[in-house]
Amino acid sequence: VWWSEHRLRRADETYAYVLERASVVYDSTGKPTRMVGLTIDMTERKHAEEKIVEQAALLDEAQDAIIVGDLQGRILFWSKGAARIYGWTIREAVGQPVNQLLQPEAPLAQAALVETLKNGHWIGELREKNKSGYEVIAQSRWTLLQDAHGNPKSIMVINTDITERKQLEE
Repeated sequence: VWWSEHRLRRADETYAYVLERASVVYDSTGKPTRMVGLTIDMTERKHAEEKIVEQAALLDEAQDAIIVGDLQGRILFWSKGAARIYGWTIREAVGQPVNQLLQPEAPLAQAALVETLKNGHWIGELREKNKSGYEVIAQSRWTLLQDAHGNPKSIMVINTDITERKQLEE
C-alpha cells in the first residue's frame, strides 16, 4: 500500500491538495497484476484546517481569558489568555470541571448558568481563584453556543481580569 498527501497544480494554475492512495493487486501465484488507486481532492478540508489554525492564533493573542465548557461544566477550550490570567496551562485545564478549577462564587455562577441557558447570554462580575489560590475578579461574558440543529452544546466565557481596577476602587 502506498499513500501520499501533496499539492498538484491544475490546468487553471490553481493548486489542489490531494490524498492519493494505491495498492498492488496480486494473482493467485503472488505475481503483481495491476495497481489500483484513488485520488481524493482535500482542498476544501485543507483550507478549513488552515482557517482554524489562523483563528486559534488570533484567539491566543487575546489578553482576555477565553474558555469554552460543555454543558456539564468540563473545559473544552482554554486560551493562552486564560493560562496567563489563571496560571493553569492548556494541558492542565482542558477536561477539568471549571467550578473545581476556578472556584467561582457558587450562587452567582449557578445564576449565570441558568440565565445563559434561558436567554443565551449573561454579563457580570465573578470572583474566582487562580492556580496559586489568589482571588481574580473577572468581568465575565457568557454566550450559549448551539449545534447545527439549534440545540445548546457549550458555553463560551470571555473573562477580563479587572482585579487591579477593583482593588484601586476599594
